[in-house]
Amino acid sequence: FTSSEPGQTLFLAPPPEGDLRAMELAAGQEQFLQSGAYLGHYGDQMTLDTKWGGVKSFFSGIGFFMLRVVGPGTLFYSTYGAIHEVDVAGTYTCDTGHIVGFDPQLQYRVRKFGGFKGLFLSGEGLVCEFDGRGRLLLQTRNPTSLAGFLHPFRRVEQTTFFVEPE
Repeated sequence: FTSSEPGQTLFLAPPPEGDLRAMELAAGQEQFLQSGAYLGHYGDQMTLDTKWGGVKSFFSGIGFFMLRVVGPGTLFYSTYGAIHEVDVAGTYTCDTGHIVGFDPQLQYRVRKFGGFKGLFLSGEGLVCEFDGRGRLLLQTRNPTSLAGFLHPFRRVEQTTFFVEPE
């Protein structure tokens, strides 16, 4: 959107209930986001690209591709629940479903937490371990947990087919 007259205003609202933030990126500064967190940006020189995250990013809850945003400009992103910023200096472990984004200086790996029983029977049991120095963006709510909670309450249509004998 581009304003055509003075005094025009654009309002942004994220799809899920949660926080919305603006992040200023300097020229050449990068930020990785999970795809659903991107809301918009301001700045003609800002570039958006996808980065192959590999199978590890799929299992981390981020997806096979992450959004790579490079400044200069203002990045608008949103979360499901509140945004929690963590300044990582060393190692930090978090649940995979709460990851929103991170600085490119951070390296990560997905590992199991607990035994194989919890991993395969409950769908839980994966955590993401970040190493290095940088900022990690987390969301306080997990969309997968909400879907799991609501699943037993969803309405299921049953269709009965009757075939006439010939």
